[in-house]
Amino acid sequence: VVLRDSEMILSAIAGLFGVAVLGLFLVFLDYFAIEEALRTATGYFILSRMVVTFVSIFLSPVVNMMPITGRMVSYNFWLAMERVAEVASAVAVFYLVQTEEADKVLLLFGIISMVMMTGVNILAAFFSVGGKPQFIPDFSRTSIRRIREVFSSVGWNGAAVASVNLYLRFDVFAVNIFFGVAGTVIFGLASQLSAYTRQVTLGLITGLDAVVSQKSGDADENSRKAILQLSQNVFELQAISLSGIGIILFLHAEFIIHLLFGDRLSSAGTQVPLIAQSFVFMMFGMIARGLSEGWMSTLAGCGRIKDYALPVLIGAMLNPVLVILLASYLDPEAGLLSVSIIFMVLNIVFHMIAVPIATARFLEVSFARFLSPALLPVLMAVSVGIVCFLIQATLEKEWLALIFSIVLVGLFMGIWFLRSFLKLIRSS
Repeated sequence: VVLRDSEMILSAIAGLFGVAVLGLFLVFLDYFAIEEALRTATGYFILSRMVVTFVSIFLSPVVNMMPITGRMVSYNFWLAMERVAEVASAVAVFYLVQTEEADKVLLLFGIISMVMMTGVNILAAFFSVGGKPQFIPDFSRTSIRRIREVFSSVGWNGAAVASVNLYLRFDVFAVNIFFGVAGTVIFGLASQLSAYTRQVTLGLITGLDAVVSQKSGDADENSRKAILQLSQNVFELQAISLSGIGIILFLHAEFIIHLLFGDRLSSAGTQVPLIAQSFVFMMFGMIARGLSEGWMSTLAGCGRIKDYALPVLIGAMLNPVLVILLASYLDPEAGLLSVSIIFMVLNIVFHMIAVPIATARFLEVSFARFLSPALLPVLMAVSVGIVCFLIQATLEKEWLALIFSIVLVGLFMGIWFLRSFLKLIRSS
């Protein structure tokens, strides 16, 4: 495996695109409903995010050498360290810095998180290279012709990545413009919490495209069957993880959000229920997106990016149209919920239905057969969810019901995960 200069050029272009998107926030900062005292700090915070975004994207080809060369444990460790760096930055600001001025808190968080997250990415890149010359890009052969080739190769892959990422980026813009600071707080907390449900299965699909690419090299019937089996096994593991997490969050969303943010919200009595409702809708959308990433990795490994990029692009194009339409005519509460519902519906239709249909068609199996391995564990998860709901309805203390749910769901996930994981090892 050799890291080519073209990959680094492509990552630099992608990083600059990410910086440009964030730059739009700076350009149009005055149009957003932001308190005057926070406006300057918000600008500096966006600048810090621009640095983090560029470094993370630019170094991604080097860091991704770890899963490509089979160093999955190391790769997941550095992914976890990046998340820890962001959380540690927040903890440092909120609990160690003695100030109640919101602009200083935001500014300090931006600076500290930029230093820590950038540092983690640079250390991960050095660790990935590990002194191996083939992992160090050689720019001596870079030319205008090579750069043009890189631009021409972006195509559908760039469209798919941009489409997936622009959903929430646009929604945040729209919510702030239509519903102001209060709506932005509610939607921001709901979207941030829902994003963590997708994180649950990222470790399962990391490097899947590389494994599929190796298996697809033979281009025969046995290779196709092996890819189908691998894709189904990964999907089953994803379904188990996401259904289990989904049960807990669906049943106890309001209690968990009140526990986390109740004492920090100015109107917790009205805001928490609205955050919980928005979160539940967005959670289902994130679950659909999380499941689709396994299928997209399968198609990407087989060189069939266009098969999933087109439906994903269509969904992303419909999103702003529907959001603007509904947000313009509905009252603030209904309009805010409509943004979350649109996110859920589009992700289910285009990620959880259209993408697996395309994958099943490529692997030459029916849609029903392709998804069949997850049927039994999902039905079992629903049964566990019903038991958890009955326990919740019986107990007076919500925290006790939450503990019961965690234990029951944990037992279910542990049994099915072990069973499916053993199948996955045998198939790979």
